[in-house]
Amino acid sequence: MTESPAPPPEPRRNLISKVRHVSGRFVMVDDDRSLTLELAELKARVARLEAELRNARAETERYRREAAQVELRTGHHTDLVVAELWRRAESVDARLATELQRLAELIESGSDTSDAS
Repeated sequence: MTESPAPPPEPRRNLISKVRHVSGRFVMVDDDRSLTLELAELKARVARLEAELRNARAETERYRREAAQVELRTGHHTDLVVAELWRRAESVDARLATELQRLAELIESGSDTSDAS
């Protein structure tokens, strides 16, 4: 039995080169699919984050409006409290002025009687 002669090395190289080329294409197609899926996932994440950001901005604006209303009411209430405090202070001041005047008159009338004796 005679062995069949081995094919020349050049056709083997061509065959191996073609197999490598085809397998490389399969790998590139698989990588492309993988990258496409990753890109789709990233786009979905970005969309969710943008929606959350919009919600956060809307909530922040709502809190800002509520805080402005509270500040307005607090300012109005403070104005009322200060006005009432001022009215009471003036009332006490007027009462004390009346008392001081009465005491001054008593002292003056007492000194007039002691001077007459």
